[in-house]
Amino acid sequence: KSMAQGTSIGLLKLYRAILTAHRALPAPQRQLGDAYVRTEFRQHRGASQQFLVQFERGWRDYLQQLRLTSMPGRDLTDDEIASLSDEQRAKLLEVVER
Repeated sequence: KSMAQGTSIGLLKLYRAILTAHRALPAPQRQLGDAYVRTEFRQHRGASQQFLVQFERGWRDYLQQLRLTSMPGRDLTDDEIASLSDEQRAKLLEVVER
């Protein structure tokens, strides 16, 4: 099994775990979260191995946060906001304005 295949399998398991964790959310948050996760994972399917390491780490942190909090969600830190791409910032603003 190649490293790329191993990463793909790991990301698929992570993707499923996140969707499972979203079941604990209220319906509107779950729908929004599921849609966002699906979009992000689809968009980064062909990303470089170097990027996928960071991508996976970020989503694993998110999953851990979901599992640790009774009411998921928290404000982003200034550093987290600064590290977002322009596209991610635009998506965040779109989500916040809903």
